[in-house]
Amino acid sequence: MLNDNKLARSQGQSPWYKMIAKYFKHGDKDISFDTAHNYFPANKDDKPAKYIDIAEEDKLFKIVPKDRE
Repeated sequence: MLNDNKLARSQGQSPWYKMIAKYFKHGDKDISFDTAHNYFPANKDDKPAKYIDIAEEDKLFKIVPKDRE
């Protein structure tokens, strides 16, 4: 049974790119900390250099807050 605990919570971006680099791979290759960090700019309004928009029909997952289910 699910409870109201959050999976993770952070006000900084460091834990997110570190988790991505540690637990995910691109194909069979590890993702470096620097590569993952590039996707988390200090200013959230700045898009990373390699940023691309993904069309809705191409998205595989939809993440919604629990209260919107």
